[in-house]
Amino acid sequence: MKIRASLWHFLQCLIATGIPYVGHGQLQLHEAGNQAVFSGEDRTLRMEWQNPGPTEVAADIRFKLCQAGGLITAPVSEGAWKKLRILPGQTVLETGSFDFPSVRGRTAFILKFYDGVNDIGAMQVQVYPTNLLNELKMLAADRPVGVLEENNMLKTLLNFRNIETADLLENGLSHFEGKLAMVGSPGSTNALPNHYTSKIPEAAMKGMGVVWIQPERSRRTGTIQPSFYVVPRGRGAVVVVQQDFLSDLENNPISQLRLIECCRLAVKSEAPHLPGTRQESEY
Repeated sequence: MKIRASLWHFLQCLIATGIPYVGHGQLQLHEAGNQAVFSGEDRTLRMEWQNPGPTEVAADIRFKLCQAGGLITAPVSEGAWKKLRILPGQTVLETGSFDFPSVRGRTAFILKFYDGVNDIGAMQVQVYPTNLLNELKMLAADRPVGVLEENNMLKTLLNFRNIETADLLENGLSHFEGKLAMVGSPGSTNALPNHYTSKIPEAAMKGMGVVWIQPERSRRTGTIQPSFYVVPRGRGAVVVVQQDFLSDLENNPISQLRLIECCRLAVKSEAPHLPGTRQESEY
């Protein structure tokens, strides 16, 4: 009884002086989703932290990174993350940078958080190898990938991954003899001039696969548009894809998988399938 009375007296003093009482154990990871990153250092994750309790919470958060379903239970890495201070009933959006080991294929990891004593949340992270775009070499039949864009975003990304490209901005599609071309850029807000895009049907008729990336403003028409669709033309096909379907292409493995799938559909055009009648892609 004396201990309870002393604690109550302490809390009354805090309230009287205006000093907030900072509790522990109420902080929790509210929402993180199943996120995807590339292996490597300083990969950014987003998460929501919540304090559902009636008092302010402050805690020094630590983490442990473990491979999901792995036989080895020891964490891949662990350490201090950051100190969080959250008001009662508040939910805050946080970002954090973490290092993930090299992987050969998609690998699931569990990122666990604790306050030094108690577990306060966990999130699953899908980690991908950094060489996903290498599949484009096969789709392009080991020829250069044609790139027609004004900001060099795609060209820079592909060249960084040692994928040979052909810059089509000067000569356009008419003189390109490769198997795969990309028109437009995920990072551009402007549509390409008509004298470039008007050659797309002709290129597809000759057997070229073309991925035509639409700028974001093309959706601002009030009509609902699919994220991508395939238009067969002669011996080739054009895959029209909305820019936001490939968001953050450099850092987002899901966007890179989507680009690869669009390129596959362009060079290997086939009739649509009902779900379950062919192997589904990861995107």
